Amino acid sequence: MTYVVKHFIPIVKKYSRQLDYEEACSDLVT
Repeated sequence: MTYVVKHFIPIVKKYSRQLDYEEACSDLVT
């Protein structure tokens, strides 16, 4: 699943800019 995480890293960065980091994590977790 590491490769998936690597692909999600840039997405998390975009989310962290628009939303809070916690909300971005929650979106990825669900």
